[in-house]
Amino acid sequence: TVDLNGLGQTLPSLTAEADTLSGGGTYTLTGASGTSTISGNNPDFYGDFIVSGGDSGHTLRIESIGALGNAKGDDEPELTLEGENDKLEIAGASGDFTEVVKGDGVVTLVSGSNVVIAADNSGFSGTWSAASGTALTASGTEDGLGLDELLGSASISLVSGATVALSEGNFRKFDV
Repeated sequence: TVDLNGLGQTLPSLTAEADTLSGGGTYTLTGASGTSTISGNNPDFYGDFIVSGGDSGHTLRIESIGALGNAKGDDEPELTLEGENDKLEIAGASGDFTEVVKGDGVVTLVSGSNVVIAADNSGFSGTWSAASGTALTASGTEDGLGLDELLGSASISLVSGATVALSEGNFRKFDV
């Protein structure tokens, strides 16, 4: 188990399994053209991730919707994709994605992922991407977050066979 004890750690890459991250702090992943993988839930981690791979980008691959941890009190965990080539790849995971995404990288769903965007991502200006066989859902509510907050100013990129459901008031579903 790795506990940052509220501090930060800068790494070229990270490979972690379930229940190996705990406590708070910030992981900064800097390996250019590298990939870091977190393969299980980390319910005791409530820190932040910064992906900063420079011009070549870095990919953070998660294989569980709870891989990046949980909120603690009012403190929402954040994922910052610093450059347009930095990426969060959600692989084979399903459920409510509560991580706050910032920056201008790419969040991509692959391997049958079925994700509901459930956080204020108004600071995200990158791209939400859904591959064939995946589903991406964002549903605004009258008293909660609207689509502008859920999606940020990001674009949406779809591949044939992907499903995207966006709603705010009247339900709309798009199959590509």
